Amino acid sequence: MLRDFPLNCNDLFSGKKLITLGAALSVLPPVGRTTCAQLTARHTVAISQSSFKNDLFFIRFNKIIGECKRTQFFSPCYHKFVHYYVNYFVYTKNCKDVKKIKGLVPLQLKVFYFMIAFPIGVLVFSIFCLAAMVQLLYYLLYYARLAWFNPKSDFHTQPPISVVICAKNEALKLHKSIPLFFQQEYPQYQIVVVNDCSVDESTDILEEFQKKYANLHVVELNEDDIKAHDKKLALTLGIKGAKYEHLLLTDADCVPGDNQWIACMARNFSNDKEVVIGYGPYKKTSGFLNKLIRFDAFFIGLQYLSFSLAGKTYMGVGRNLAYTKTLFFRHKGFASQYHIQSGDDDLFINKVATKQNTIIELHPSSFTYSDPKTSLGAWIKQKRRHLTTAKHYKSSHKMMLGLGSLTQYLFFISFAALLFSSFEPTIVLAIFGLKVVTQIVVLRKSMILMKESDLLFFAIFFEILLLVFYPIIYIGNAFVKKHKWK
Repeated sequence: MLRDFPLNCNDLFSGKKLITLGAALSVLPPVGRTTCAQLTARHTVAISQSSFKNDLFFIRFNKIIGECKRTQFFSPCYHKFVHYYVNYFVYTKNCKDVKKIKGLVPLQLKVFYFMIAFPIGVLVFSIFCLAAMVQLLYYLLYYARLAWFNPKSDFHTQPPISVVICAKNEALKLHKSIPLFFQQEYPQYQIVVVNDCSVDESTDILEEFQKKYANLHVVELNEDDIKAHDKKLALTLGIKGAKYEHLLLTDADCVPGDNQWIACMARNFSNDKEVVIGYGPYKKTSGFLNKLIRFDAFFIGLQYLSFSLAGKTYMGVGRNLAYTKTLFFRHKGFASQYHIQSGDDDLFINKVATKQNTIIELHPSSFTYSDPKTSLGAWIKQKRRHLTTAKHYKSSHKMMLGLGSLTQYLFFISFAALLFSSFEPTIVLAIFGLKVVTQIVVLRKSMILMKESDLLFFAIFFEILLLVFYPIIYIGNAFVKKHKWK
């Protein structure tokens, strides 16, 4: 509740009555032509006293505005603290004479400010600076590696390749994608399709394709023969049925970027490189949701590809991933992960990938493109399934990813608090600007490399939006125990 405070008249200058301020309160109505006027701490106030006739006095507050605003988010009673260390000036009409006056400050308000409000402000500012510093380190030490990465241009290594695809009730997608896989310009490869208990026309379509393509191998799984299972079993049977040592994995709803997909991925295999991490973006369509889904996939790709370049590989995506059969069976496949519904791609790579045996591939021809979800509910359901595996990562990887996410939250939350309270706004905005400019530069270079340049304009907004979405999805997972494949 705002209250009015009077102005006292005293002799300050020789022979004239001038104004001193007994008290002041912010956001009060403009003053009138009375001896007991009201002040506002947010504006310069013109006061004309009837006893002064034509003498017009201007009262200005020096520190009151900034100091009060700095404390306003620490207490719902912001207006009570307007008394803090009031410095104001009284000017004559011609601004020739100036008198600085210090207002009296209640002791309890001084104690509150210096023992509670100010320390909290410093703490929030410190958190903001620390979060900004960590985020800058992530962008400069990790993500910048990908932004300035130069993909290979040679195709010297061309080992025989088995492309393994798991499909469950994907008749329409198989009809579209299989011919594209057989358009690859590569000397020796086969396509292995695991038809996982499909009840649609998948079996008929695959039989027709087998008549057309001699190097198409189909592995059939029937519900009568196999009890309830997830994708890991289907993929394991596909790998066992593969003819060649070097495996290239993708999904039935994926299509290769062009006819050099196998060549780009396969060229990275060598005696010491057993794992090739590829990128699998979503197809570009119109609409806000499509941009959000694509940005989410882009940023996830930016993270796992950048960390892989730094020798900290923690995942790959089953849409575009390659490794050897020897590596798979040496680590006993998915034996340690069968109790987890998902994780045929990221958990396996998290277990087997090292700095020495892993390499990434980012030539545009190496990309595979998937159909994105067309409704928010379907996308959230997909994300809920994807996010069930992160808790099973290695501790070092969870710490690395957790620190990045935590500082994202702290950066924006502390920035909003400091901005609202006007705590050193110039410094706060400068730090915020430094982080955002660095982020935009790195994201722009990365998006050009990953063919997602149209998302740059929405980058900061999508980042904040996803920071809101992810906790909702994690909370939803706490109430859903199982996520079935298809």
